[in-house]
Amino acid sequence: MKISDIKDITYEKEDNGICTITLNKPKRKNAMSFVTFLEIESVLEDMEADKNARVLII
Repeated sequence: MKISDIKDITYEKEDNGICTITLNKPKRKNAMSFVTFLEIESVLEDMEADKNARVLII
């Protein structure tokens, strides 16, 4: 899954290496689904490739 295809979470990267994931499914009370796990996996892969990424806040 590409980062641009993510819909169930928001993903932000700051210049200081702090990355943030926010669950974004208010109608489902932010319930975790299989798609949500795939999106988080994509974020982790993106962070792994980014040498500047140091911390992930969920």
